[in-house]
Amino acid sequence: MCDETQRIQDLIPHWQDHSVGELFPEYVMARFHYEHVRPGHCLVCGRPLASHEVWPRGRCPRSMCDTCYQREILGKINYRCIISGDPLPQDKIYAQQINPREVGNNLADGYARDYYTLLASKVVGINMTFLRDEIFAYQKQHIDSDYREIDYQLPTLHPQALPSSRRETRALPPPPELLRLQHQIKELGDLALTKPTHKGKVIRHIPLWGSRERN
Repeated sequence: MCDETQRIQDLIPHWQDHSVGELFPEYVMARFHYEHVRPGHCLVCGRPLASHEVWPRGRCPRSMCDTCYQREILGKINYRCIISGDPLPQDKIYAQQINPREVGNNLADGYARDYYTLLASKVVGINMTFLRDEIFAYQKQHIDSDYREIDYQLPTLHPQALPSSRRETRALPPPPELLRLQHQIKELGDLALTKPTHKGKVIRHIPLWGSRERN
């Protein structure tokens, strides 16, 4: 089987900073949407794959579970590309009969072959941030999972520890008319009438304005 992780190394310089939609036509991506393919999951059925399934010892990395591989590749002769659906030329069909284990014999050359390389590399865990789609996806994932809105709170200090924001103000002196009125009120209070009681005690009376003391 072809090692897609080695093949993609030659394609990365041509795909750098491009989006998947810019690189491939829609009909090629119709069956397997790039954003639906997840690392560590079967390309066909989406089942999670164990590490030994993706990286079998002594063999090329795999992007399909054994069930899907048996059904899609080994179990039949494909006359159409398993990625794009394009008709396969006769030499591809003959190659499937000679070497049924090679996935590349089931792929149309050109866009479909390259797109499978891209998808398979994503499944086995190759860093795909050379694509503009992956840069945006990483930023969004980073924001959704790690971003926290910080609420800055000032420390609580004792009021005496805070410097005064304004100078101490002094009251203005009262006008002369108010001083004379206050002085008259004080004199009237001092001249309050007093009456002796039958026990000889003195009761101080404060005069009522506008009224007379009764005899």
